[in-house]
Amino acid sequence: MLDHILRQAQAYQREHGMQPNVVYLNPYHFAALNAQYPELFSYPLPIPLGFRIRILPAESLPHPRVACLPPRPLLRQRALSNTRYRPDHVMSATFRLRR
Repeated sequence: MLDHILRQAQAYQREHGMQPNVVYLNPYHFAALNAQYPELFSYPLPIPLGFRIRILPAESLPHPRVACLPPRPLLRQRALSNTRYRPDHVMSATFRLRR
């Protein structure tokens, strides 16, 4: 699972010229990743990978995806003004990609 995500991140970086800063997973992907690499989700993070994780519903995301989003404060302002924003559906962890 982690290999697939890292390959996608590297392909994104080659294609767009910038490193992705977010990985979209569904709950099943996240559970598999957590089962395979529980140390990634321990505190403090021993292995910073350089991106955040967003968990989306399984029906809307059949495969993990990567993207590059604007800096966090900008997102937070937009999210707070968005009436559909529900923080209980968003989980975030910080990771750093290895080159």
